[in-house]
Amino acid sequence: MDDMGPESDIGDLAVRLHDHPTEGDFQAAPVSLRDYGEGISVAGRRAATRGVLDSAIKRIGPPTLYGGDAAGPVVRWRDDRRTLLLDHGGQSLRFCVRRTPELEAGERARFVPGSRTDPLGFYAGLPYMWQLYGGGGGSPPLGFPSVPTASDWSWLEGSLTQLLSGWWEQVPAQLGHGDAVGFNIDFRGEVQRSAERVSVLCEQPGGLVLLVDDRSTRGGTPSEVMRSRGWQDRMRGWWQRVFHDLGDAGAAVAARMAIDEIRLRGAPDPAALAVSDVAPEVAGLLVLPGLALRGRRIP
Repeated sequence: MDDMGPESDIGDLAVRLHDHPTEGDFQAAPVSLRDYGEGISVAGRRAATRGVLDSAIKRIGPPTLYGGDAAGPVVRWRDDRRTLLLDHGGQSLRFCVRRTPELEAGERARFVPGSRTDPLGFYAGLPYMWQLYGGGGGSPPLGFPSVPTASDWSWLEGSLTQLLSGWWEQVPAQLGHGDAVGFNIDFRGEVQRSAERVSVLCEQPGGLVLLVDDRSTRGGTPSEVMRSRGWQDRMRGWWQRVFHDLGDAGAAVAARMAIDEIRLRGAPDPAALAVSDVAPEVAGLLVLPGLALRGRRIP
């Protein structure tokens, strides 16, 4: 596949589709911009995303919504009438313009699982796993669709795996070095009914990071026990595990480790969990439509 051409061509296309779309543009196939195939390294895919974003932002300003699905970026310059969409096809980053109500109605329908037999497949097929409104041009939707709460641990693991897989590659390319996104998983321990928390982060330069609050355990869980579970360092009562050494395998390992720790600390099922403090390090609104947990207070 040939790339579209120099940055100026991408910027010109962004201006035309964003500011002056024709009736035919709303029906046209997406325009390929940069190679994004499986043969390209992660560094190459990140560079391609950053390059396209930079070219567009110079001409039409920051996107309304950063974000992505399990495999690549899904970025929008959106208002209530039309959306310029930067996403990835099978082999390329691409631009298209669509009417916002039609685009979002079609996407909303994909958040309802069918036969519910394949967690990874379902979450991989979502139109996006995360979206971040940072105050760019246009307007965000009044609400976002969301997947149902995980029915069992395998569905929660599938949701976490696909979210973290996307974050690991996409957050550095879209938000830049030094910015982080994250959330907490809160629950009550089964024995002492103590407040428990596992924190999930994606930051630079560490990449994916898990933290678990061990302060409710009198004297702390023995170091040999925590290290046998995969935790690396204890800091002020919290244990940390950084996954930068595992590359793209880190997402699945982090998802499994988070769930293992939650279960070891007494959570009976995913319905007993709540997600809190979903937020970027910088100002903005972060939503996780592909995370199969709900935000609520833990009694």
